[in-house]
Amino acid sequence: MSLGQTGGADAATVGPAEAHGWLRRIVIFNGSIQSAMALMVPAAAAALYAWAASASESSTLALVPIFFIDVITAALGIGLLALVHVPTLRRGAEQPVGYFADLVDGARYIVRHAFVRWVLFVLAVIFVLMVAPSNLTPLMLVRSFPGATEAQDVADMGILEVSFSVGKLLGWLIVGAWGGGKHRIRLIACSSLLFGAGSAVDRRHLGSTPVHLADPSRPPCGG
Repeated sequence: MSLGQTGGADAATVGPAEAHGWLRRIVIFNGSIQSAMALMVPAAAAALYAWAASASESSTLALVPIFFIDVITAALGIGLLALVHVPTLRRGAEQPVGYFADLVDGARYIVRHAFVRWVLFVLAVIFVLMVAPSNLTPLMLVRSFPGATEAQDVADMGILEVSFSVGKLLGWLIVGAWGGGKHRIRLIACSSLLFGAGSAVDRRHLGSTPVHLADPSRPPCGG
């Protein structure tokens, strides 16, 4: 739901915290809040969809009230963010002002700093290898773990999404309490490798662990 998906708007408001040395912890705990929202949203969406599907004639019509809920929560998120006072950043007289000027300045900064280019390249590879396959998990779930009814498939997808959110929330909280140490790039690389290894083991030997744990009577993929 859009209440927790204000995206770049709320991320832009944490920039001034760098002046006080709070930026890293604020970003970490903000991510924890986002993960907590992501933990509740799939379960709530599955429950709302099941209720709307039982009250309507078709599963397609059941999506209509859910879309309206998304509009309402988006309005709530925008309204709450509008109440937050964000101080104006001070610029030098020679610095250009404007969105495209900032965009060009950021691109020049990336080009001039080899370390930033390397970090962005690593993150791009990680996102290509992780984000695209993760979007296919609902298809894998429906094909490999078909439920007896459509409502069962919706519940299974809710369980799968909630399990990812639990892991994200725990990760954000651990890093927030720990601080991440001095070698943060090494931490990112190791966590990405562990995520990939865990996903490969889960897919090869267990199928879909969250759904199998929720209903042990359903065999793993290929079982």
